[in-house]
Amino acid sequence: MKLVAVISEETKNNIQGTEYVEGIYYNPVEYNGNWIISLVEAQYLGDPGIILEIIMFVPTEEEE
Repeated sequence: MKLVAVISEETKNNIQGTEYVEGIYYNPVEYNGNWIISLVEAQYLGDPGIILEIIMFVPTEEEE
């Protein structure tokens, strides 16, 4: 389990595949009907208001 940031689909569309640190790219994933990114990724968004909430992510066995 870990904490992740929930973002809107619009934000997901704007950032997906863009580089936030040299050689590292945003890769939002859908989880329980929400688009999420790691808290590490979230710190590079620039505007903390983009984060809708922080939730607990519990990966399935396939995702571990």
